[in-house]
Amino acid sequence: MYSMKNIFLKLIYIFLIFFIYLFVIQSVFAFEFVKSAENPLTVNYINDYNNHLQVNVFKEGASYKGIFTIKRPSETYYSLGYFESNNGIDWQMKKEILNTGADLSNPSVIQTPTGYLLFVTRYDKNSVYGIYSSTCDLGFNCSPNLLQVIITDSNSYSESNGVFAGHPFQQENKTYLFFGVWGGDGFKIKLAYSDDLTTWSRCSNDKVFFYGADGPFPYIEDNDLYLFFHQSDSSGIKLAKSTSPLTCDSVFEDQGFLLMRDKNYDLGHLISPSVFSDDDGLKLYYSGLGDDGKWHLNMAREVGSEDPTSTLRMPIVILPGTFASWNRDAILHNKEVSYSDWKLQSFVKEYDGLINSLINIGYEKNNNLFLFPFDWRQSIEKTINDLNSYIQEKIWANNPNQKINIVGHSLGGLVSRIFAQKNKEKINQIITVGSPHQGVVQVYKPLESGEIDRDNTFFWLSAKIILVLNKSILETDRITLANKFPVAKDLFPTFNFLKDATGNEIDVNNITIKNSFLPQYNQNFSDIFPIFTAIYGEGGKNTPAGFIVETQNSVDQLLGNYTDGKPKESYFDLGDYTVLTKSAKEDTDAEKLNLDHGGLIYKKDGIKKILELLDIQFEDSQIVEGKGTSINSSLIFMIKSPATITVEFNNYIYNEENGIIFIPDAQSGNYNLKVQGTGQGKYEVVIGQISENNDLWESINGETTASQIDNYNILYNDQVASSVFPIPTEPLTIISTVTLTPSGQIYLSPMTASTPTQQPTNVMPEILGISSHQEKSITPLITVIKQKIIKKEAKKSTNILSFIWPSLIISTIVETIWLIRKKSTKKYNN
Repeated sequence: MYSMKNIFLKLIYIFLIFFIYLFVIQSVFAFEFVKSAENPLTVNYINDYNNHLQVNVFKEGASYKGIFTIKRPSETYYSLGYFESNNGIDWQMKKEILNTGADLSNPSVIQTPTGYLLFVTRYDKNSVYGIYSSTCDLGFNCSPNLLQVIITDSNSYSESNGVFAGHPFQQENKTYLFFGVWGGDGFKIKLAYSDDLTTWSRCSNDKVFFYGADGPFPYIEDNDLYLFFHQSDSSGIKLAKSTSPLTCDSVFEDQGFLLMRDKNYDLGHLISPSVFSDDDGLKLYYSGLGDDGKWHLNMAREVGSEDPTSTLRMPIVILPGTFASWNRDAILHNKEVSYSDWKLQSFVKEYDGLINSLINIGYEKNNNLFLFPFDWRQSIEKTINDLNSYIQEKIWANNPNQKINIVGHSLGGLVSRIFAQKNKEKINQIITVGSPHQGVVQVYKPLESGEIDRDNTFFWLSAKIILVLNKSILETDRITLANKFPVAKDLFPTFNFLKDATGNEIDVNNITIKNSFLPQYNQNFSDIFPIFTAIYGEGGKNTPAGFIVETQNSVDQLLGNYTDGKPKESYFDLGDYTVLTKSAKEDTDAEKLNLDHGGLIYKKDGIKKILELLDIQFEDSQIVEGKGTSINSSLIFMIKSPATITVEFNNYIYNEENGIIFIPDAQSGNYNLKVQGTGQGKYEVVIGQISENNDLWESINGETTASQIDNYNILYNDQVASSVFPIPTEPLTIISTVTLTPSGQIYLSPMTASTPTQQPTNVMPEILGISSHQEKSITPLITVIKQKIIKKEAKKSTNILSFIWPSLIISTIVETIWLIRKKSTKKYNN
């Protein structure tokens, strides 16, 4: 009984020992790595080289360095090149260091008192690989005179293909060299040594340390010696462990696989590991053969170390400019919505190039690349608060101390800059692109009179749409814009931009409207200059710089317009056609590009400059250009529910997105507008025609049901826009039979020609883009018939009434405006 008890206890003891060894000891001593989200890493070449094979990566001080086996299309062999990286992710070739005309591979280096000793494998003419060395100075200028290090045993079946992949390991006064042999029985790893780095001897027993292995890389930690290597059968990278010191009799224990083929960039093979300790833990670099048939540089980090995504790929937040963002409820219905509900408009292509270029380099959306669409109507202060909430949610909630880079275009840059002033300690770099740090003169007319100068810019389009959608007979255009477009006042110039009739400048501090926002931040602007860079465009004196003004006339006085002078002439100065150089330039290290306002952000030169300033390395092939949006010659359709719209032209269908269809570079011709009901009720479609010579804004009002479809033909001319509504002559002609059924088609273009300036008063559409007393219009047949009856009845009117009626209208309008102005001038005059 006693012996049975002893046997049972011994079995338990053996089981515990086995358990501890299997699950505890191995997990304590083995490394564990995870592949970086940045893979494959960016590698940029020079001198027509375009791909690599094996690599040897190491770190000296703060610099990441590497010797790469490289090849160019014009050559049938591999050479060696020297590469550097400032972050371990983006690699740049600095020079070719060896090109001998023979195939070179498997580089590795050790430091010497005068520079480096480079070990390299050469494919000799007898179809056998050999290991050689080359002396290099500190600048990696390496001698082409190669000295043989390990001589192949030509009589050995196991070395019939030669020796290769030598990697040194220095220990006291002796240098060991792990190397590979290749013969009829496969691949093996052996060991040699030297006392002077010139004469090398194999271990006397010619011991094989591992079979089926290649690319050895020794690494010591504490008193443990590790050997990283890859399996020649493409199965992955393994680890072996021994104790220090290294001798020819050392025994390595296989620790198993560290990395295996499981990503598209290394599905074919994993070779030539390089390992070193970095600030955030061990890093393992290797070459991977991807499913695209190309070799890629990859990196894995030690599990438990800091995620390199957050440190090496510092998050970038991009802020677009005016009108780039959209929200249907906010714009079309003036509803309050969350900042998170704003989206980049799909037809705005200016930012696609920068975003896609960053993705090509290795950034990931919503990981380390963020786009912040925002309400460009509201005050800058409110947008800054929204931006802070956005970054808190996306980045700082999980990593409160994470620094970020911000790139802002136009208005987005101005928002970014002031945000950086408030959060300086959390900003790595802030780059503004064509941003009006001192304001823009284009806001003067809208703020002084509600007048908007026609221009091929998003600022003009945004102000125009806000005015069209909110136009009211109860307030002047000036007050409407002040209420619905408050950002305009934040953009009011802080520099002198008005001149009197004699050419003398009018002090900006002496005019009625003042920018109370920018000066409070501009006075401390220089505080962020160390982390701030401005990119500005300049192509001559072509940018609005101000106005020569005259005294307001009596009508302006009556309406409260142009209290600071009515422009009679504009003048121009250096800038990007939208923002003046003096407003966008700021710091002394500003970067000038010969591009216009949009081109600064979407052209390749602008994108490259942004990446350079952010110290992001790239290949030219990774840079994708965006596209500018032409406002001239375009069509805009906006729908207010309950309906959806599509527009068809030349068999192409434009679909509504969030209540808007924008057709840039619109061609002349017939456009079919289809309104499909989504419920019972009234709908309104706002149509904007922008031609080369004018723009016209009108609305179609109708009633619909969930099953009803109404069709309208819109005749567009890209040179001169004309009304979409019919202009009947005597007798009034209806093109086709119009029914009230869902399938009915309503034609808005008349059969007979007419002149827009002779439009009869009885047609009565709602024209939103000009001053008009005409009332709302057209949808069902009944409305058209009613117009015809009204016209006949109008003929019976007396001539006296036709003379008196316009006078009565004018008198009523004047009195109404006087009462409105009296009530609202005090509130909106500053």
